[in-house]
Amino acid sequence: MNNASVSKAALSLALVSAMFVSPAAAQDNTNAVDESAQQSGGLDVIVVTAQRKAESLQDAAIPINAATGADLTRAGVADATTLNAVAPALYVTSGGGANAGYFVRGVGNFTNNGYTSPAVAFNVDGVYVGRPSSTIASFLDVAVVEVLKGPQGTLYGRNATGGAINVLPTKPVPGETSGYVSGSYGNYDAFGIEGALNLAVGDDGAIRLSAAVNEHDGYNADGTFDAKDVAFRGQFYAEPAPGFDIRFSVDYSTQKGAGPGTDVFGAYGLIPPGTPGRDDPPVPGWAFQPAPAAVAEPFTGLHTPEALAYLATVSTAPLFSPFQGFAYPSRDDEYLGVSAEMNLELGSVDLVVIPAYRQSKLDNIFNGPPFKAAINKDTAEQWSIEARFSGSTGPVDWIAGAYYFDERVEGVNAFNQFGTVSNNAFDSQSDSLAFFGRATFNVTDELRLVGGVRHTTENRSIDAFATATAGVCLEDPVGRAPFCGHVPTLPVGLTLQDVLGGLDPALFPIPGRNPQTDYNTNGADGVGQVFPYGPLNIFAPAQFGPGALLIITPNTIQRSDSDKEFTYRAAVEYDITPENLLYASFENGFRAGGFNLARGRETYEPEFIDAFTIGSKNRFFDNRFELNAELFYWKYKGQQLAALGVDTDGNNAFYTRNVGKSSIKGVDIDFQLINA
Repeated sequence: MNNASVSKAALSLALVSAMFVSPAAAQDNTNAVDESAQQSGGLDVIVVTAQRKAESLQDAAIPINAATGADLTRAGVADATTLNAVAPALYVTSGGGANAGYFVRGVGNFTNNGYTSPAVAFNVDGVYVGRPSSTIASFLDVAVVEVLKGPQGTLYGRNATGGAINVLPTKPVPGETSGYVSGSYGNYDAFGIEGALNLAVGDDGAIRLSAAVNEHDGYNADGTFDAKDVAFRGQFYAEPAPGFDIRFSVDYSTQKGAGPGTDVFGAYGLIPPGTPGRDDPPVPGWAFQPAPAAVAEPFTGLHTPEALAYLATVSTAPLFSPFQGFAYPSRDDEYLGVSAEMNLELGSVDLVVIPAYRQSKLDNIFNGPPFKAAINKDTAEQWSIEARFSGSTGPVDWIAGAYYFDERVEGVNAFNQFGTVSNNAFDSQSDSLAFFGRATFNVTDELRLVGGVRHTTENRSIDAFATATAGVCLEDPVGRAPFCGHVPTLPVGLTLQDVLGGLDPALFPIPGRNPQTDYNTNGADGVGQVFPYGPLNIFAPAQFGPGALLIITPNTIQRSDSDKEFTYRAAVEYDITPENLLYASFENGFRAGGFNLARGRETYEPEFIDAFTIGSKNRFFDNRFELNAELFYWKYKGQQLAALGVDTDGNNAFYTRNVGKSSIKGVDIDFQLINA
């Protein structure tokens, strides 16, 4: 799959830079850059809140990259898939449709279904998003984006073993009326327009409305990798009393079009048994056969006439029938979020409360290899609330809080791999309750000791029914791979009934053995129901009978489980000078266990990580040169890996498994230099 962004020679149109006369100019960076802290002519001082307090990026003694909204615009970042332009350690890939995988330093997870947990926590406006499949609304009217590298076990909790991404929108500015509109047009008929309007509501309140439209034709020749995105956010801010403020936010977005596509670089062909060197290739028994240049050329795509003609010559186990009948991808996704943030001063203690609700509705078809078609129809709903107290007691700065998260995902999915189809329907539920605290002991003005702890309790359950359907070619030739070209691959369908209904009844010539009428819906789990499939071989005495078999295996999954875990942080920070920081830390984290819809592999255990870090942040030459360096060592236990495989019955399945221990170590260096 090719997810590379395409350079566009875009004609940028600065439509309106400021729509109203106001005390300040249009405020894309109002919440992100501390102008009072800037040195004349020096590098910007970006303000981050990754540690649940406002501080400059250079004062945050953690591995973190951050970028303002203006930085993102200059780098061409419109959604999470291109964030590595400002955070090189982050890689975001699409599995097709709305499925996205987030990886920090190579650690992450592919999430091709609605019940697999990510390894990198995605947070929008302080709210954890359990299913981060849409990012267009997240990157609307952005103030700053923070990418935290490594486990965030104390302040962020579960499912942040690889790191966290925080997207913070520009907030309403009380007493100010201002706004901006910007637009662009480029090749691929790329059209984008974004605007925001900040309206004063008295001296102590404001409304901020933001909207964006992003459209372009497909970057691939077959029309895939297009965009038809619309996003809106509305915010209301008020200060009804001294020491108390409240902000409400609503965001809504849609994503349509074909969505991500697939490039074809070749296929694996079976090496017949007995062939010398059969076990020598990287995949023993299978040899990679490159596609013709006209097919494998980058930005070509799966659905060009040349690619489809080439794939019609390819066949593989278990049916060995030509790859034909690919479904063209499509997206029709809808997202809604509602949240609030309340800040209250209680004497020397500050209280922050963030309640939130989010919903997503997905309707996707995609071809992420090696699918004839994958279909996702999922609805996810989540509720969450976080409350944090913070203050100072003598030389100790502290924060303590609680967090509750409740999610339900209902879906109907199908994954068609020509000779096999997995159809499933599931209802997945989880809830998580956590209590956390962190304290910073200021030994001197320069030396600080930091400690943190979090306790998380998670409960989860799943109620699902799945069928695994396989077509098996019965030809047994000598000196070549089997081939059942006279037996069609399995039709595309969301349910088993849709798949069977797409087959010609004449393919089941034996009376009483037609799955369209004789499949037992009450059959035992794990017991395959076998049906002769395809025309009968009556002129080949050595292989008399049906050309193939159709085997349908049902499986019911009803599971529940829970985790209770403590996570910790210990760190020391030392300011050599006001512009030079040294720090060392230990932090651990865990990713919750979960469920699979694969027989014999229905559950997997939590993942644990211990991370050791030594780092330094520096600015030199009157704030014109920035050099940050970090040494890191990560130790995983029970590391989770989600990938295609086979269940215990030999049927193809996508599932998460624990793959044991691993370690990652390295050095991370960032630097910036501006001219004098």
